[in-house]
Amino acid sequence: MFRECFKLAADFPVQDLALGTYLPWDSLKQIALMLEVEDAFGVKFTEADLPGLLSFKGIHASIASKKIRNGGSANMRASLPDV
Repeated sequence: MFRECFKLAADFPVQDLALGTYLPWDSLKQIALMLEVEDAFGVKFTEADLPGLLSFKGIHASIASKKIRNGGSANMRASLPDV
């Protein structure tokens, strides 16, 4: 999803991407990315979630956390695909 949103090559390392460290990641891309993530993973982010959604790692962790809280298992965190 990050690769598609930012038009990155398949071998580009997305794990360390964050708003402010990658120039094409601006506020408009942030909104587009959050909408894609919500739709793809069936989660909804709240205003309280926003500070944790500014990096690949933060978004990945938030999705896993929401999935677990909504009835998924702890093993889901390990099996969550790359965002």
